[in-house]
Amino acid sequence: MNFKYYKTERLILLIIGLAVILGALSTWINHLISNIPGPLATAIIFTDSFTVPFFITIIIYLINNYLWKSNKFKWLIDIPNLNGRYVGKLESSYVENGKKKILDCVIEISQSASSIHICGYFGDITKDNVSSTSISTSETIVEEKNGFFRLYYIFTNETGGIPEKLNNHSGTAKFLYYPDKKMLDGDYYNKLQNVGLIKVSFQQEKLIGRLTP
Repeated sequence: MNFKYYKTERLILLIIGLAVILGALSTWINHLISNIPGPLATAIIFTDSFTVPFFITIIIYLINNYLWKSNKFKWLIDIPNLNGRYVGKLESSYVENGKKKILDCVIEISQSASSIHICGYFGDITKDNVSSTSISTSETIVEEKNGFFRLYYIFTNETGGIPEKLNNHSGTAKFLYYPDKKMLDGDYYNKLQNVGLIKVSFQQEKLIGRLTP
C-alpha cells in the first residue's frame, strides 16, 4: 500500500490513536470476562488471537478502499475521487486524408486512496471498431497552486485496425480535473511523435472495459 496521498503527520497520529484506543478496549474486555467460566472463556482466546495491529490493518484497509471517498476523511486524504467511466473525443496530430484524426474516446479510472489505474479506449463508436487501447504503467495526482488537481501518467498503447505506422507504442498524458463538471481536459504525447488533445466527461461509475456501451 502506497501512502503518498495521505497527510503523513495525521496518518501517524491516527495510527497512534487507534493503537491506544484498541489497546485499552482489548484490556478492558479481557478484564471484564476473565473470571467468567464456561463458553465465554473462548472469547478470551478469540480476543487474544486478533491483536491491535490486526484491527488497525482492517481499519486502514477500509479507509484506503472505501471511506476516503467521504468528505469526512478529507482531513486525512484530500484528492479527488476520479473513479468511473469518462466519455468524449480525442483530436490527434496524425493526419489522414488531409485532416487531423478525431476519435471517440473513453477513459476508465479505477482508484483507491493509495493508487490509481487508467485505461483508454479510442476509435469510432458508430463503426464499433476500437482502434487502440491504452493502459497506464505509472500514475500520479498532483495538486496545482490554484487548488485544482492534475493527473499525470505514462501509458502503453496496443493498436488494432489502423495503419501499420501507428503500431504499438508508449507515451505520456496529463489531464486537469474540473470537479464542478466532472470533466478531464488534457493532452498526450507518444513515441511516434504524435500529440493530441483529449476532453472527456464523467458518464457513470461502472467500468465496462471497452469503447462501446
